[in-house]
Amino acid sequence: MVMESVENLYVTKFRDMIHVRAQQLVARTRPAVQFIDVKPGDVAAYDGMGHVEARQVTTRFAPIQFDDIEHNRRQLSRSDFTVVLPFSGYDIEGTLLNPTSRYADACVRAMERQFDRTVYGAMFATVNTGQQFQTPLTAAADGVVTVNATGGLTLAKLLDADQNFWDAEVGNDFNLRKFIGLSGEENTTLLQIQQLTDSRYTNNAGRLDNAQRNRSYMDFEVIPFGANTTIPVLQVASGVRTSFIMVEGAIAFGMWKDWTIEIDRRKDLHDTTQVQITGTFGAVRTEGVLIQELTTTV
Repeated sequence: MVMESVENLYVTKFRDMIHVRAQQLVARTRPAVQFIDVKPGDVAAYDGMGHVEARQVTTRFAPIQFDDIEHNRRQLSRSDFTVVLPFSGYDIEGTLLNPTSRYADACVRAMERQFDRTVYGAMFATVNTGQQFQTPLTAAADGVVTVNATGGLTLAKLLDADQNFWDAEVGNDFNLRKFIGLSGEENTTLLQIQQLTDSRYTNNAGRLDNAQRNRSYMDFEVIPFGANTTIPVLQVASGVRTSFIMVEGAIAFGMWKDWTIEIDRRKDLHDTTQVQITGTFGAVRTEGVLIQELTTTV
């Protein structure tokens, strides 16, 4: 009973630290996604609505005609994620109850990066649509277009992306936040374009906001990702990096189970305790025209 109370104390204290860190070390794509409520079960759905046009009535007492509006139902499948760390008996108290524990930081970063990878994976994935999710829809068929900057990331390419949104009626009626995912290499390239950084052309693009730690080019807010990490978010294949340009709400994100923290003694290992953090979530693209694929040469 005493040991159980001590372990409950560890769980409570460590959970508190995790939640504090989660407010400080958030996933970078969080501002760009829309969160939806999901119910227990294996799958959930994002239900969106298409567009409808008004018709002119040309006669008096005209019969009523119904207009068709597209119902956009998309499958949102869940995945389980976990972080499991072992602790030896002599350092568990100092590690788990230490307010500056780096273990808490490491756990939060691990789960938040998985959040980013889940969002990134949903951007260009084939989506199952229909009432019973019976119709697969590729990114290209859904309206996702590619801005090919393998010959060089230039101002003209950003203008192409902006025009793509404009011509698809994305953000024309009201302002939507727009985001661009960049590695350090692409960011360095853009910083060398005078029209993006010189105050003669712009007052705020290309600058680093010390309060929000946010850099922007034109009206694209930068989401930074490291290119040399162990598991990079932005994928590279055959020397081409696939990044993204998106507007807020382009990805729907659902969480079936918020982070659960368990601390257990390992009876099969000498003087060892394990901490396991688990979460269950998933994401789906809401509408293809809200996302563009950006390809650059590494």
